[in-house]
Amino acid sequence: MREILYIQAGSFANYTGTHFWNTQEEYFTYDDETEPLVNHDISFREGIDQRGNQTYCPRLLMFDVRGNFGSLSAAKSLYNALDGLKESLSKVSFWSDFARVSYIPRSIQKIPESPDWDHLNGNWDVGRRTFFQYNEETDLMDGAVRRSLEECDSPQGIQIIEDTLTFGSFIDSFINSFRDEFSRLPILSFPLLSQSIPTRSGTEGPAGAAGLAWH
Repeated sequence: MREILYIQAGSFANYTGTHFWNTQEEYFTYDDETEPLVNHDISFREGIDQRGNQTYCPRLLMFDVRGNFGSLSAAKSLYNALDGLKESLSKVSFWSDFARVSYIPRSIQKIPESPDWDHLNGNWDVGRRTFFQYNEETDLMDGAVRRSLEECDSPQGIQIIEDTLTFGSFIDSFINSFRDEFSRLPILSFPLLSQSIPTRSGTEGPAGAAGLAWH
């Protein structure tokens, strides 16, 4: 097995990532006779929830400021399935509102709110300081990251998508720390430029992004 650990950082990246995971969920097969189109073990991890049920959750760490997770919390992450999702798309406020997959608590990495975070203006020092403080407080690299990789039989690397405007320097510091800890694992990174998206596309904002989930 050649598993991948996925990293998403920033609201725009998490909107994009939610579409990706919703699409992956569409490929699941639920009988022994149908041959799956993709090997889900590469991107998903198997586990058992508190009720004793088998779970299949993304091998994923999601970073965002605390207020952007909406109602999704680590405590109820495995039981966050939404009923009547299509009917409630018009009420979408956060990327978690239209997620069709469940997450393990470790996947949810909430960055503390900071007044500086909304006014970065290209100042990467804020993101760097935030990463090192968060890593020190949560033991991120030796905790969530290492545990996620040690669960793999043979990890092939990590794949990152980040909103460069808000999380560029945070992820830059993350990558440097990752290379120090796991120098042999390759990194594939997709930086997203959230402010470069034309507003006339009709997909801007939470409601527009959510609508793409059903097309």
